[in-house]
Amino acid sequence: MAQTRQKFKPPRRPTKQEDIPTTGVSEALLKQARKTGQLNVSNRSLSSVPDSVWEINRAPPEDERLDTFGGGEQESWWEQEPLTKLLLSSNQLLELSPQVEQLSELTILDLQDNKLNSLPQSIGSLLQLKSLNVSHNRLLALPATFTNLINLKSLQLSHNKLRHLGIEVNNLVCLELLDVRDNELASLPPCLGSMTSLTQLMVTNNRLQGLPKEICGAVNLRAIEANSNQMVELPSELGCLRNLEQLYLRHNRLTGIPTLYNASKLKELHMGDNRLTELLTSNIDEIQGVSVLDLRDNKLTDLPDTLASLKLLERLDVSNNNITSLPLSLGSLPQLKSLGIEGNPLRSIRRDIVSRGTQALLEYLRSRVVEPEPSEKSEYFGNSQVAVNYKTLDYSGKKEALVPQSVWSQGVSASVEVVNLSHNQLASLPLDEALPLTTSLRQLNLAFNKLAQTPNQLNLFLRLSHLDLRNNLLSELPQNLSDLASLQEIVISCNKFNNLPEVLYSMTSLETILANDNAIAMIDHKSLANLEHLSSLDLQNNNITLVPPELSLMTSLRSLQLAGNPFRQPRSAILAKGTTALLDYLRDRIQT
Repeated sequence: MAQTRQKFKPPRRPTKQEDIPTTGVSEALLKQARKTGQLNVSNRSLSSVPDSVWEINRAPPEDERLDTFGGGEQESWWEQEPLTKLLLSSNQLLELSPQVEQLSELTILDLQDNKLNSLPQSIGSLLQLKSLNVSHNRLLALPATFTNLINLKSLQLSHNKLRHLGIEVNNLVCLELLDVRDNELASLPPCLGSMTSLTQLMVTNNRLQGLPKEICGAVNLRAIEANSNQMVELPSELGCLRNLEQLYLRHNRLTGIPTLYNASKLKELHMGDNRLTELLTSNIDEIQGVSVLDLRDNKLTDLPDTLASLKLLERLDVSNNNITSLPLSLGSLPQLKSLGIEGNPLRSIRRDIVSRGTQALLEYLRSRVVEPEPSEKSEYFGNSQVAVNYKTLDYSGKKEALVPQSVWSQGVSASVEVVNLSHNQLASLPLDEALPLTTSLRQLNLAFNKLAQTPNQLNLFLRLSHLDLRNNLLSELPQNLSDLASLQEIVISCNKFNNLPEVLYSMTSLETILANDNAIAMIDHKSLANLEHLSSLDLQNNNITLVPPELSLMTSLRSLQLAGNPFRQPRSAILAKGTTALLDYLRDRIQT
């Protein structure tokens, strides 16, 4: 006897007034999802996912495979796309239905920012899943079937209550990103060593006392973020990670720099707020490629001369230690742009020298290596004195309204690379006499003057890498400054800018922009995205009312300073936690 077929009843078509029914998912939205294979039902206050979502891939009986939804348009069931992307973030979900297994073609599942305590065992049926985001929930553990997700590349579990990771992640050999920040983990599983595709490991703010020695098997790891844990010691096997580029170990209990004997690609080492008491020569020898070395808030009493061997070092922060003197050899570091030494009981360097910033401090250290003879050091012009030594022309603090021709002549004859004209009364600056320096000048300091516009021929100094224009009367910068293709740092603090000058967005070599204490009203994140090398951006004390979350997509950004602006979010408590916490906050608020 033939079996009686139950007639398929399609969902009732919502009226215009019912475009989004009580389930929070309209039939029009489901219809679109069947065409695209993607369904976004984020931020709809859903306490549960309607069955129509789980059954979206189910074909109706043969005699109902042509149905009409809205506007008389026919939907061809046989042409529908299987659902591959499901976004359920920012709802009120208390549980995930076992019916999720019906969506067997899913590659992306976003469940972040809900109230999930657990995941169903059936999630292990999603064998095509490549990206799973369950951050900002209440998970206590992962189901055992998790081990089936062998194609998973991105696993985001931050801000949950996980206390253990074990065999449930054993087979995730394709994983590239593992984010378990802000949980309650006391250890990490040895199976990390089998994750040979893993490039980024994020374990900040847990209860970890160390890392497993098996981590050496994760040979493609490029970044480890393990801040704010309870680490006392790290395994020597960490030194096997030859592709490691970034290592964040801030806010732990480490007494020494870990062994990094084979980490030749390491670019950034962050060990602030630990218990370091000394730097060993062996430590320095193993990190010759670093550009950022963060050692602030430790117990260091001195710095070794061997730091001068770090020829690629661009930023060194030893603030808030017990350092009483600096090695003069630091002045020889060719790439050093930022030297943080605040909060140390320095005895050999006057406070006013420290307050002038990194370049002035480095010049001071260089000048102390060899005391030049008076005849080589100075030339006199009336009551004013110009110092020319070590390729530096210093005509600062003279209170002069113009620079004498004889001063430029002295600088030209020495082919100086640094010119300091700060703390004068310059309202304009003709550069005709300085044009012979266009092939040598690298640093120009015009801070603390009365300039309402930049010098007309400034764009001709093509080797310029550092330009300091702070504390002037500037409200704009000319477009021809885009010719300065080597410029890496520009300081325009304490001027009259209402926006970041448009020309900056075309200066793609820029690494540092200091624009604090102006009247800047907005952050143009789309234009800033052009600056692929930008690592430091200071916009403190401006008129910014909105911080775009997309700032967090600037992967090169390492220092973002926004305090003293009138925006309400992020709160000052977030800002106080530093750049990493701020970027995490912004990243979590990007609409997916």
